[in-house]
Amino acid sequence: MTSKQVLLTLVVVVTCLTGCSLFGPRRAPELVSPYPETRVIAVVPFVNESGTTAADGQRVADSLTRSLDRSEGLVALPLTRVLTVMDQLGLSGVSSMGEARMLLQYLDAELLVVGTITAYDPYDPPRLGMAAEVYEYLAPPVQMVDLRVMTKAGTSNETAPDERHSGRVLVSLSAMLDASNPRTRDRLMDYAVDRGVRPEDPDAWLHIKRSMNLYTDFACHELARRLLAAETIRLAPAEPDETRGSDNDRPKRVGHR
Repeated sequence: MTSKQVLLTLVVVVTCLTGCSLFGPRRAPELVSPYPETRVIAVVPFVNESGTTAADGQRVADSLTRSLDRSEGLVALPLTRVLTVMDQLGLSGVSSMGEARMLLQYLDAELLVVGTITAYDPYDPPRLGMAAEVYEYLAPPVQMVDLRVMTKAGTSNETAPDERHSGRVLVSLSAMLDASNPRTRDRLMDYAVDRGVRPEDPDAWLHIKRSMNLYTDFACHELARRLLAAETIRLAPAEPDETRGSDNDRPKRVGHR
């Protein structure tokens, strides 16, 4: 091996160990909705369970709203509208399927993000942990009314709608965005491309890392990316069993010879 080959090998090894890309950061991909049609989504203020009063659940919800609204195929309702409707309904938060369903109905939205702040450390390197669930409102199906059945039923509660079929949780996940983690740092460097004060500034990611407000925007963008990725996986068509494993691993069909 020549001296140049040894030097190149050392560069590659050091690059991999430090978690930095050999060719520098690349622009983070745009967020895209996995749904075939445009859907309306809303975010409620995150509940602060980080153990510090410095964490702001409304700030996190507002940042996540802006990230989701920039996603192609999604329309995110402003946080101010969500807060207004919650105040009208007397809701300080969303802790049940019934509350989520009611809020979605009054907002005229289809999806609702409910989350908590699980960790918050604003000092360099910053750390922000979040957990989130995406609720979907399912409108009850329109059924033909049989007057004879209604007469026989009388005042029985059997005709009440089944609340289990009026909403469901699509995605539930957690994320810990710790800037001391090499993988998180790589994501941050990609995110910082064209997001600094000067687009050509190679140290834009350092400015974001040193500002908790800017870092919160990055963390919410990453949370939005993971939520949409999880939905993409959930909506992907199931792979046929015949295409998995070897011939010996495939289940035998009854009657097949």
